[in-house]
Amino acid sequence: MAQTKSAWSVITVAGKVRRRLPIVWCLLLGVQMSSAWAARCVPLDGEYRVEGEISTLDDVLTALQARASASSGSVIRLRSDADGSLHLWFQHRGEAMWRSASDQVLRAPDAIECVDGWWQVLPAVRASRKNEQSVYLQGQSQLALAAASNGNLQLRVHFSGSERANLFSYESARVSLPIPGSGVAMTERLIWRDNRSIAPDPPPPPAPAPEPAAARDLRTKVQAALPPTATLRQFTMREKQADAHIYTRNSKEMASVEDRLHAAGILYQVISEPLWSGNGWLTTLRIDAAGAASPSAWSPSLFRVAFALDSYGDPAFATGRPTGAAGQYRVIVRSPEGRTADHYLARLRANAPMFRQIEVVSEHFEGKSRVVEVGLRTH
Repeated sequence: MAQTKSAWSVITVAGKVRRRLPIVWCLLLGVQMSSAWAARCVPLDGEYRVEGEISTLDDVLTALQARASASSGSVIRLRSDADGSLHLWFQHRGEAMWRSASDQVLRAPDAIECVDGWWQVLPAVRASRKNEQSVYLQGQSQLALAAASNGNLQLRVHFSGSERANLFSYESARVSLPIPGSGVAMTERLIWRDNRSIAPDPPPPPAPAPEPAAARDLRTKVQAALPPTATLRQFTMREKQADAHIYTRNSKEMASVEDRLHAAGILYQVISEPLWSGNGWLTTLRIDAAGAASPSAWSPSLFRVAFALDSYGDPAFATGRPTGAAGQYRVIVRSPEGRTADHYLARLRANAPMFRQIEVVSEHFEGKSRVVEVGLRTH
């Protein structure tokens, strides 16, 4: 009976109600304040460009259960439910299809909750960092998300961890303890830009046109004629001719390039004399695709002529640099005192069959040295 009277008095006796009203109002106001506080978390609906420093970004994608779905440069689409759950879709750079899966929905309040205006993703994920001494710190990272006023997405990653001392380690099993005094806490922030504000990636360059059959056949023929160690670096077809840029490691291989092209019946013109580039020899030859070269029609480079003179001439004779073109060349030879050029010419005729004709054009004396101008023809 006393309980009934007391309950009734609470309702009917104004004085007692006034004394208890502050408690009731506090409860009601507390509910309203907590609701208003939760409402401060703005929905995260939008599309954002995934960006950030590698270690921080790795923690973010791990927390969002998206390491297999996204990477730097991807686009993330977010949609919030009324209860705060967050749906995620991902699109890799250059792809048109959006990827989604059931495990990429963060359900409120177990996987996401509003805390002080930030959507906090649960649970914290295992993480590591390096300190200034490049020592690994092991701990965990807590991710929080918030919408920015400019349409971007703010990401806050709070890392806490410490150095650890191993007590036991075997294969993948390890037992360790934190080292006292090594604890570190830090907050890292990322901004994922509103994807609508970012200029679209430029379209990929058009695929190169397929190589014409004639160019492919000529390139294959030239490649087959080169020494195994030579490299055809570039082959550019121009109507019925092609420019071949050829590289070799030494002068002997470069001389062999011209010999083998000539032996294969490939007609060529020297566009750029072989040049030493610091680590090898380079030359540019213009290949004629109109027809095969006559065995007698050969116009080797001045480099090839000089290589033959240096290889087969008499080292006692001083040989100058050859001049000429189109299969006709001249070279100045200085004979030692008391010797004629006959021995030098005989060695060339015996050892350099590339020269179809070798003759003395002129000769004179300079002091005691005989100076002979030799004419050379390759066809």
